[in-house]
Amino acid sequence: MKRHIKIITDGSCDLPKEVIERVNPGIIGINVCFGEESYIGGVEIDDKTFYDSTAVMPPQLRAYSAMASV
Repeated sequence: MKRHIKIITDGSCDLPKEVIERVNPGIIGINVCFGEESYIGGVEIDDKTFYDSTAVMPPQLRAYSAMASV
């Protein structure tokens, strides 16, 4: 019996483009918020735009995350 395996990751995985093209993982977009503006990471905002936007943010906002504390 042949098994099919699909790799799934979120949009923050930071995989190189070559790996994405070769492996073709399922990528789930995560919400990225800048003030009142909200984007789906990897879909509505690319990595360069994200990092450029965070570079001009006040330092106290750069550490903000919607990720749950562990």
